[in-house]
Order: sequence, then structure tokens, then C-alpha cells
Amino acid sequence: MAFDPSEFPVQAAPFDQRLENFGSRVKGGQARVVAIGSSTTAGEGGIAPYPQRLLADLRIKFPNVGIEVINRGVGGEDAPLELKRFEHDVFDLNPDLVIWQVGTNSVWQADGPSFADTTKAIREGVDQLLGAKRIDVILMDLQYVPAVLTPAKRQKADAMVEAISQIAYEKEVNVFRRFALMKGWHEVHRILHEDQPYTFISARMELRFINKRVHNIERSKIGLNYEDLNGGMIPWYVPRSQQRYK
Repeated sequence: MAFDPSEFPVQAAPFDQRLENFGSRVKGGQARVVAIGSSTTAGEGGIAPYPQRLLADLRIKFPNVGIEVINRGVGGEDAPLELKRFEHDVFDLNPDLVIWQVGTNSVWQADGPSFADTTKAIREGVDQLLGAKRIDVILMDLQYVPAVLTPAKRQKADAMVEAISQIAYEKEVNVFRRFALMKGWHEVHRILHEDQPYTFISARMELRFINKRVHNIERSKIGLNYEDLNGGMIPWYVPRSQQRYK
């Protein structure tokens, strides 16, 4: 199967705009980020939400800077309700950077806000943020998940992703293109599955469930022998006679 891996956005696309305010504050030794959105931001199911992970990464990258990432996510909301919280949950906190995760619930929820109401609220919210003259803005678009990929919702999901991108372009703010990133991950895994299903055995979360059919795996003091001392990969394989996919 021939394909060009560069065609798949397996890494996040770079931002188009510089984060001037946030960068200036980082250089000054103090910076504050407010993350507003729905359940992706708030977190659920005991999984650490992205603002918590972002804070950990920023503190590693800037160990001498006092950085805060304040989580103002509320599950189930989308742009119109989130906009109503801006005064208390955003502006009162004096952020240098706002990450606004938006759009998924408008597409997914049967009784969610309309496309027009959602995009109108996003435009108004971005205008308010930029009007403060001291806040950088990142919009985070939809998740690429089955709930928004049904025949009844896929067209609306694509339209929402495009609308968020267009608003960001017009207002000269950044977009974290989550939909494209997750679509890329999904496509790469599909290709791997169709080509060599057993390559999934190398996924970190699956190591404890190694199937006895997989050969050339031995334990060492530092774990499984997936890499030799020279940095080359040691091939794990399933003998052809035992392969389920020929």
C-alpha cells in the first residue's frame, strides 16, 4: 500500500499568529492562561483534562516563569452559554491568553444551539477578547469522534470546522485544529490496521496484553526489547502460519 505519511496531520498544525501578549508576559516572569469550553476543557471520567496537562508542559518548558492555567470548562455548553460567562470566568481573571474550545456540542446535541447562534457567539466573543487589547486568543475546534460523524451530522461538523477557521482568519487569531489532527490519527490507525493489524502491539497502552503469537519479545531491565542499544528497532512479528490477516 503506497501513501505519503506527510499527507496526514499526525502533529498539530502550527499557529498562524504570534502570541505577542502571552510571550511578553512569559518574558516578564508571570503569565496566565484561561481555558474556557465544555467537557473537553472541564474534564470527565477521571481523566486529566487538557488544561492540567498544558500547565505541566508549560512549567517544564518555562521553569522560571510563574504560569497559571485556569480551567473554566463546563460540560454540555457551547458558544452562546460560554459567552455569557466571559465577564466573570474570563475578564475578571485578567488572562494573557484565552483558549476557547468550541463547536462540538452545537453539532452533537439534538437540542443544542443552532449553527447561526453558535457562530454569531464565537464572533462576538472573539471581538470582546480582542477588544481588551491585552489578550491573545486560540480557538479550539471540534473533536473528530463518531458522535459528530454520523450521516445526519457530518456535513454540519465540516461546516462548523470551516466556520471556526474562517472566523479565526478574519479576526487574525489562532486555531488549534483538533478536528484535522484527530482525523489524521484515525486515518493512520486505519491504514495500519488494514496493512498489518498486529503492529498495534507496539502501542504503549497495549504492552501488558501481548499475545503469545507475537515472537522476538524479551524483557530487559529497562522493559521490553523494542529498541536495541544502537537505536534500531527490533522487529516483533507473528509467524506467517499464525497470522490472522494474510
